[in-house]
Formats: sequence, structure tokens, C-alpha cells
Amino acid sequence: KTLTRGQIRGTTKKQFRQKGMGRARRGTRRAPHFKGGGKAHGPKPRDFTSKLPKKVRKLGKMIAVAARYQEDNLIVVDELSLLEPKTSAAARFMEVWNWESVLFVTEEDKDRNFELACRNIPNVETTTAFRFDVKKALLKEKLVFTLGGLMQLQAQLLQDRVMPLEVRQAMAEASGRRARSQGYDSQEGGLKSQRM
Repeated sequence: KTLTRGQIRGTTKKQFRQKGMGRARRGTRRAPHFKGGGKAHGPKPRDFTSKLPKKVRKLGKMIAVAARYQEDNLIVVDELSLLEPKTSAAARFMEVWNWESVLFVTEEDKDRNFELACRNIPNVETTTAFRFDVKKALLKEKLVFTLGGLMQLQAQLLQDRVMPLEVRQAMAEASGRRARSQGYDSQEGGLKSQRM
């Protein structure tokens, strides 16, 4: 951001009288054509973002979830919890499931130990159902919901009844259908998961 003549520090006193000096008139030393003066028509930071309607934002969330489901990259787990916020425990959990780029979506008011344990792991983020972001969901390879988080997101998206039928079916299948999977119990806290 550049400074205009009104933002430059300095006196506002007229440099010398208007007439009788034989010189060009000068009203301020902060004018753009003087050294140290303000910038005329300089660049200014502008915000070009536009707000989307609420229904459009909700539709984007639905499409992101449905896309991950169709790619077989949507996973539902019973819960994500740790007794202590240890990064090593969360890292072992990622290694067992061979996850490298994951967005975890949990319900509100849950234990923050898992969230704190994942903060230092690259390409791993945690969020809640109410803070679910389409951009984050599409940038990660895997989208992992807790069962409570999926229910909260589904309830949030169904408020205005704008969910397409195919998206509703995908979320219902993801939360209701359970496949055979291997379980993982961490010594620090009991991370148990089932993949859809």
C-alpha cells in the first residue's frame, strides 16, 4: 500500500507566501511532485472476493462430499480420540491406514487431544462439521468423518432441504454401511476406525 499526500507525516503549513516571491506557488511539502511526498494514484489493496448465497455454499459442500464418496476417498470412523495429545500416536495411526493427505471432520465440543496431535503432521488437518470448508476438502486426498461429525454436517445441510437425492443417498450409505476392516488401538488412547 502506498501513502497519499494526506497520509504522509509532516507539517501542513504553507511553505511560503502565495505571491511576491517570484517562485512557483507551493501549498505543501507533501505534494506528489516533491521528494518525500505522497504517491498520486498509487496501488491500493482491494478485495475482489464476492459472497456466495448460502444455498450455493451448501451445495458446494454437498458436491465435495459426494465427489469424495464416488472416488472411494470418503471414510467414516466411530471416533477419533487420544488420552494425550501426542503427535507420535497420531502419526502411527496415519501409517497404519497409509494416509498421507487427510482432512478429519469431527463433531463440536469433542476432546481436542487428537486435533492437537495432528497439528505438526504435514498435509493433515482437522476441522469440525460447522467449519467444514470445500477448498480444504478438495485439496486433501482423503476425507475422514467421525460418525457424529457426519451427522452434524448432514443436519446442517438439510436445514433448507436443498440436498440433491444422489448426495443424500451417498451420505446415508457412508454413515450406514459398514465394511470389514482392521482396527487399530493406540497405547496412548484407543483410536478405533472402520472404513466404508
